[in-house]
Amino acid sequence: MDRHPDSDLNTFEAALRHLSRFSQRGGHRTNAQIVEDARFHALLSGLTSRLEECDATLLSKISDSSGRFQNSTPELVDLASRLAEVVCQREDSFTARNLATVAISLSKRIRDVETVEFIRNEVLKLIDDLEPKHCNMLLEAFRRWGVFDRQLVDLLVERMTDEVDQFVPDELVEALSVLSRLGLARGFLLRRLCGLAFENLRQFTARELARMSYALARLRFLAQSNVDELVDAMRPELHRLRGSQISEFLFALSMVKATHQLETCRTLAAQYVDSEGGIPQMSGGSLIDYAWSLAAMDLVEDFEKDFRAALEETFKRKVPQNRTPLMKFFDVICALDLEYQHLKIQVPSTWRAACDEADRFEMDRLESSRLHNEVMMRFDQLQGSSKGLKWRLKMQRNGVCTPYRVDMLDEKLGIALDLEIISWPTARHLKHRLLEGKGYRMVKLEYWDWRRARSEEDQSVLLEREVTKALEADAIVQFVQDNWEAPETMVLSQTSSFEDFGFSPALLDGIYAAGFVSPSKIQAAALPSIAAKGPGEPGQSLMAQAQNGSGKTAAFVLAVLSVLQVEEEWPQAVVISPTRELSKQNMAVINRLGDKLPVKTQLVCPGNAEDRCPKNPKAHVLVGTPGKLSDLCKKHIINCWGVKTLVLDEADVMLGEENQMGPQIHIIKQHLPDELQVLFFSATFPDDVRKFGAGLIPSSQGIKVTKKNLTVATIMQVYMNCADEEDKFSQLCNLYGCLNVSQSIVFVNQRKKAFELAQKVKEQGHSVSLICGTQQANGEERMDPAMRDQVMSEFRNGVTRVLIATDVLSRGIDVPQVPFHRCARPRAIASVLCQAVDPLHDVKLPSLDGVQAAFTHLDEDSNVSFEDQAKEQVAALVNAGRNLENDEGVEDSQSFLERGQTCKRKCQKKMKKHLGNTCEHLEFRLEHAQKVEHDHLIESVKNALSVCKQSAKHHAEYCKWQCWREEL
Repeated sequence: MDRHPDSDLNTFEAALRHLSRFSQRGGHRTNAQIVEDARFHALLSGLTSRLEECDATLLSKISDSSGRFQNSTPELVDLASRLAEVVCQREDSFTARNLATVAISLSKRIRDVETVEFIRNEVLKLIDDLEPKHCNMLLEAFRRWGVFDRQLVDLLVERMTDEVDQFVPDELVEALSVLSRLGLARGFLLRRLCGLAFENLRQFTARELARMSYALARLRFLAQSNVDELVDAMRPELHRLRGSQISEFLFALSMVKATHQLETCRTLAAQYVDSEGGIPQMSGGSLIDYAWSLAAMDLVEDFEKDFRAALEETFKRKVPQNRTPLMKFFDVICALDLEYQHLKIQVPSTWRAACDEADRFEMDRLESSRLHNEVMMRFDQLQGSSKGLKWRLKMQRNGVCTPYRVDMLDEKLGIALDLEIISWPTARHLKHRLLEGKGYRMVKLEYWDWRRARSEEDQSVLLEREVTKALEADAIVQFVQDNWEAPETMVLSQTSSFEDFGFSPALLDGIYAAGFVSPSKIQAAALPSIAAKGPGEPGQSLMAQAQNGSGKTAAFVLAVLSVLQVEEEWPQAVVISPTRELSKQNMAVINRLGDKLPVKTQLVCPGNAEDRCPKNPKAHVLVGTPGKLSDLCKKHIINCWGVKTLVLDEADVMLGEENQMGPQIHIIKQHLPDELQVLFFSATFPDDVRKFGAGLIPSSQGIKVTKKNLTVATIMQVYMNCADEEDKFSQLCNLYGCLNVSQSIVFVNQRKKAFELAQKVKEQGHSVSLICGTQQANGEERMDPAMRDQVMSEFRNGVTRVLIATDVLSRGIDVPQVPFHRCARPRAIASVLCQAVDPLHDVKLPSLDGVQAAFTHLDEDSNVSFEDQAKEQVAALVNAGRNLENDEGVEDSQSFLERGQTCKRKCQKKMKKHLGNTCEHLEFRLEHAQKVEHDHLIESVKNALSVCKQSAKHHAEYCKWQCWREEL
């Protein structure tokens, strides 16, 4: 400038233009070097002083060149201010192209009302001359100024729609980006742009496709079918993406929850860390997009190190003023609090407060939006029914579901609704996943679905449909609970043959080869609806309450086998059980019934090297425990995209306070397809199990096989009142001394007691095995799977006489040769006295074919006598009999009493014969011991005889109680 002060303005503009291009190509460092150079300042000052001499074209060129510099300096700001003053004096001088260039350049540094008004007026004059590129630039300029003029926006969008065929690839991508940043829901224009784009995908570069995916995902206009086309088009150049381009495409895939492209997501996540110098060189917005994507796609544990690095780098930087990245990061913080606590990542208080404030501010702003008002107006008049139950929601706006807020909430039913609007920067599926884990029933109302429902009637129908999906499971559970005998959703089938279910000949051969003759009660009730309509076409979902021994295992196994396409070797069904032993048993049943298909199964349980599940196993059915299955799903060792049926066996055990396997089941469910048949079996239905089942199955049928339909006549139960633990053990020893017991199972309710009892029994000279959850009485180490297998094998083969077990064997384990088992469960009196007229009520006994007797020891209770408790139970039974008189379709009270009398006679006959023979035998042994003067034998036989006489006394009390009941 000093050497050529007389150079014309075109020369100065050319110098500025070259410097701006060099700055853009060189990056941040080059840009900083240029703007700090004194010669650059001199150039800007010279241009500023001579702007009055420039025509409109030269003014637009200078504006464009100065706007390309990323950093602002006082000289650049002065130049922009002076440009704005001069531009406003040149009315009607600019062409459409020059005006758009000036607007986009000045919007970067100037927010002057007079300039904005001038640009607006000039645009209205030139609206018919604008090309697609100019419309993009003007929309972006007004967005930067924070001005939304509906008239102007409508005219620009209309102009873009008219000229949509004139878009070239980069202009089309820019148009979608601007629309997404503005949150403009212009469906017709978007459909035209998307149609043009997907017809010519090969003309776009990988960078342009990444930007287009990002924009469409934010507009909620990207379908999963489009994702496959985009990935296929980008695959050849996917490795060329760098930095923010990778995070944008990964964010787009996560927004639509493209789980079928999970391998692509993993590739992008790994590629992101290795590009452009790694995480420290990434922008803050890109890091937040990356972190949100990993959380949304459940890839945090797979990329834990990179996830930590991204968060640590983010926390080092200043909290941004823009609310959009803060709203995204709020989801990440909630995921850390609710799902990834074990990572122990500390979020700085400044970031936590800023994100919480951004989320609260935006929720408050949307609370009074027109869309929210429309939805609330429909809710005020909305009511419906679900499986015979009428409902009407009482929705409150901006409800609190800690740590989130939701658009609308019914606290009583736990129904939370969010609108999937395009102005919200993230999809709601991560938020809903976290809240569903807390027990809320989440409803998502898609923006475009709402807009397509134009009339009030259509909108009401849409709302009713979405809400009914959320309520249906709860409604069915409640309805079935009130009327298990004959629910409207399930008419009990009178099927008497397996041929009636439409099974394939090969499956029928396997059924009859396994020894099955006719369906049991639960099989006849459930299979008509849950059996597959054909290979690959699963039946309906089901929630069923059925005790052990009812035939439920065969019921769900047959449903699983009927849906399999055996020619396809990939997982098509998943069966979850609470323990390794039950999983192995279920797998054996599947193999036995499916032997003629043939079926391939894979055990997925903790075990030895030979039990390890291979990557992508070629098995039709995966059988395992929740922990191992969820772990392999998260590590993507097993691919469950083809699963049609999910079975939960003994759900109440898995959800009990001791096991708490609910979160693991949710993780497994998230890796399965949305269209899924779920078979939910539980012996009991407490509130937590009912609520969990309702949340897991969006719509299902429900049945219950009542306890009177169970076959337990072969089990004789003897109950012994014991003063304390020592008395329990003494009576146990007496039983083993006086009875010829081949094998027995002793159940205890605590691990510590299990080890103590095992040690005492060994000291008495008995061979005993122990199976429970720990290997040492006071240790945290879990029992080795191989050891558990060995224990069960030895017991089944008769190597050991006594098996001491905790709840590991409390459900469904079959050991045919066991004639006796003992349950050491304190305070089981309510279950004990119901046995004469109603089978097993509460005591959880395993399914033992051929069991001859069961002994339950009771703790002494000085406040409540045996007779008082018996009378209380009889009164409850009498009331139940009276209530039955008024129930249609159920046996009358007379037949109810007749059943009790029949059961009484059988019990009296068996007990009398058993006790009489035992007493005679013991008296003979006592006489012999006295003759030989064997003191130890005399003492042992006396104790055994005392036990037997005590049992006879209890039997007499029982008979007396039965007679008193009949008199009532």
